[in-house]
Amino acid sequence: IDIDVPSSVPEVQVPPLLFITFLENAFKHGVSYQQESYIKLKLQIDEPNNKIIFFCSNMNLQKVEYTHHGIGLENVNKRLKLIYEENYTLSIDNNQEKNIFEVLLIIPLRS
Repeated sequence: IDIDVPSSVPEVQVPPLLFITFLENAFKHGVSYQQESYIKLKLQIDEPNNKIIFFCSNMNLQKVEYTHHGIGLENVNKRLKLIYEENYTLSIDNNQEKNIFEVLLIIPLRS
């Protein structure tokens, strides 16, 4: 697990538990005791542009025949639209060829 967060953070407000769905999925689908795996987490405060940048990358060890899909990502997307309308970026890349799952979330900085 590689975590890169700022050593000091200005007083900002983030909606409660906003990032938890992405972290939960990273541990659920990206950690294995049978093979090498990783989770990378990066959080940046871009004060000049008034943005919070969240990035999470993990191995995608989910089997192709796995058919049950949760509603976590769908719910977080709905929540982002309610809170930020169109003023956010959410990019989810599920690269099945490389078995990598990446999330990039950019939201406005609120103090």
